[in-house]
Amino acid sequence: MIRFGVIGCGHWGRNYVRLLHELGDAARLVEICDENRAGLEVLRKRFPLVNATTNAEQVIANPGVDAVVIATPAGSHAALAEKALAAGKHVLLEKPLAATLKDAVRIHRMGQDTKRVLMVGHTFRYNDAVRKVKELVSKPEFGKTYYMSSRRNHLGLIRPDVSAVWDLAPHDIEIFSFLAGEQPVTVSAVGACFLKPGRQDVAFATLTYPNGVIGNIQVSWIDSNKVREVVVIGDRQRIVFDDINGLEPVRIFDKGAEIQGDVNSFGEFKLQLRDGDIRSPKVEMREPPHPARAILRMRPGRQAAPDGRSRRGGRRRRAGGDRPLDGVARGALPGRDMAADGGEKVAAMAEEPVVSPVAGDGGGSAAAPPSRPPAAAYAAHRQPHPEQPPLPVPADHAAAHGKLSGISVIVTAYNEEGSLEDVVEAVRRVAPQIAVKHEILIIDDGSRDRTPDIGNRLAEKYPGEVRTIHHPFNLGFGGAQKSGFLHSRYEWCSLVPGDHQFYPEDLAHFLPFTADADIVVGYRVGRKDSKMRQLNTKAFRFIMRILFGVTLRDINWVKLFRKSLVAGLDLEFRGIGVDAEVVVKAARNGCRFAETQVGYHPRRTGVSTGDKFINVAITILELVYLWWTVGRARRPRP
Repeated sequence: MIRFGVIGCGHWGRNYVRLLHELGDAARLVEICDENRAGLEVLRKRFPLVNATTNAEQVIANPGVDAVVIATPAGSHAALAEKALAAGKHVLLEKPLAATLKDAVRIHRMGQDTKRVLMVGHTFRYNDAVRKVKELVSKPEFGKTYYMSSRRNHLGLIRPDVSAVWDLAPHDIEIFSFLAGEQPVTVSAVGACFLKPGRQDVAFATLTYPNGVIGNIQVSWIDSNKVREVVVIGDRQRIVFDDINGLEPVRIFDKGAEIQGDVNSFGEFKLQLRDGDIRSPKVEMREPPHPARAILRMRPGRQAAPDGRSRRGGRRRRAGGDRPLDGVARGALPGRDMAADGGEKVAAMAEEPVVSPVAGDGGGSAAAPPSRPPAAAYAAHRQPHPEQPPLPVPADHAAAHGKLSGISVIVTAYNEEGSLEDVVEAVRRVAPQIAVKHEILIIDDGSRDRTPDIGNRLAEKYPGEVRTIHHPFNLGFGGAQKSGFLHSRYEWCSLVPGDHQFYPEDLAHFLPFTADADIVVGYRVGRKDSKMRQLNTKAFRFIMRILFGVTLRDINWVKLFRKSLVAGLDLEFRGIGVDAEVVVKAARNGCRFAETQVGYHPRRTGVSTGDKFINVAITILELVYLWWTVGRARRPRP
C-alpha cells in the first residue's frame, strides 16, 4: 500500500482527495493540506480519518506519507516538488511541471538522482472520448491526417499567477501529441494582454510534427462563448471532440478532399470532394482512471506510462519559460520554441507524466544526489595518434567487450540523396554486431532534394528498424541532434552524418570505452581537408581550450552518448556550436569522457557547408554566448 498526502485542496485538488480515498486497499489517503481553513474544514468533516493541516512542509516531512500530490498554483510547483523529492517522496504534479525551464530541468534531474516517480497529471490522456478519437484516426477509414485544431475559450476564471497559455493550452498540446503519436518539432505562438499587463489572456499557437501534421491551438479567458473543442482533419474524414457536449462528445464527418490523377499538368488531375454521413459513435464516458494508479503499479527500474500501465523508458518534453509572449515566438528547435522577443515556451506544458525511474515501493530517505568527481576524472582515455586510419576491427571485438543493450543510430541528413541509402545499409550491417537491439533514425532536416523520399522508402523497406523524422524546414545540426535524442528509444545514441564521411563500421571502436564513459568521442585521423577548413579546426580547438579548458582532440565528430545523461541537457544552439555546448554542459553535469580514433573519408556526393562564412560566424557567436552563460563558472572539464 502507498500512502498519499495531498497539498492543495482547491478547485481541482479536492478531486484528488476524493479519488484517492476511493482507490481502496492499494492506497491510503493520510494527510491533506490547504491554506483555506474553511475549505479544509469541509473536507475534514467529510473525511474524518484523514489528518488536515495548513502546513505543506508537515505533509512532506511526515514519515507516514510515501507519495505527494501537488495541486497548488503553478508558481509553487517547483519549490514543493523539490522539497518532496528531497524527502524521498514520489510526486504527482498538476500541470505544468514548473513555471520556468530552469526549475523544470532542476526538478527533472532531482527526480533521476533520488530515483522517485515524478509525474504530471494530464487528465485527457485518460478521457474515453479522447481515446475514441485516437482509435478513429488510427483506422484506414480516416485516411491521412492533415492537421488538428483546438479551441479552449471561456469568460472568467482568470488565474492570477499564470497566463491563459499556461492555464489552458497544456491540455491541447498533450491531446495533439497523443493523437499524432509524435512530439512537436517546432512551436510558434502569439498572444496579447488585454486585462492585465504581462499575463496573456488570449493566445494562438501552432505546432508542427515530424510526420508533417500541423496543430493549431486557440485559448482565451475573455471569450463569452465557452468552447472546448478539438478537430482532426484527414483526407477522408473529419472528427470532432466536443468536451461540452455530453450526449455526442465525438462526431465523425465522412467528408474529405483529395487530388486524383497525374499532377504534372493542369488538365490531368481532378480534385475529388466527398460528402457523406455524420455519425456519433457510442462513447462510455466514465470517470477516467486516476493518474495516481500509475504510482501504485510501479516496479524498480520502470516508469509510468500516460495510460497508467508500466513501461520502460519514457520521453521528456520541454518545460516552459517564464517570460511573456511579446509578439511572435517562432519555433526553431525540436521540443521548444525560440522566441524572437522572449517567449513562453508553449511546448513545455505537455510534459510527459513520468520523467524519473523508481527505486522502491515505499517511502524512506531519498538517495543523495551523486557527488561530482574531481576534474581529473574527466580526463579522456588517450590513444596514440597514428599516421594512418585505424585498422579493421577484429571479428571477436564485440564478444571481447560485450554488446550494448541497445543503440539508436541517428543519421542526420540535409540534401544527402547521393549517400543516405549507403549509410543506412552500412549501419544495418554493423549495428547487430555491437548491440543486442538497435534502431536507425533518419533525421531529414528540411532537405530539398530526394532525401525525404529515400528516407520514407527505407522506413517502409525496414519497418520497426528504420524510422524517418522530417523537419518542415532546416533546423541546423543542433536541431537535428535534439530531434534525434527526442525520438530515440535506447540507452545509447550515436549521431552519424548522412554524407558517408564516417564509416559506420568504425562504431565498433567505441565499444571498449562504454563501461567507464558516458560520452565516447571519435577523433579523425588521415584528414585531407582544405587549408581553410584546417584553419577553422585549429581555431576552434584553440578557443575551446582557452575558454573552457577542453582538451578533446575532435569534439565536432561522431560521438556515442549515454542518453540518460545527455537528454536532460538544456541545449540551445542550432549550428555546429551544439557540439561544444554538449561537451561543456555534460562535463558540468558530471559526465565521463573517452576518446577513440576513427577514420575519415572524403565526401563523395553533396556539398559541404561547414566552412561557409555564415556558419563559422554563428559558431563563434555561440561559443562566446556559451562562455558567458556557462564557461565562466568553474566546472569539471574534459
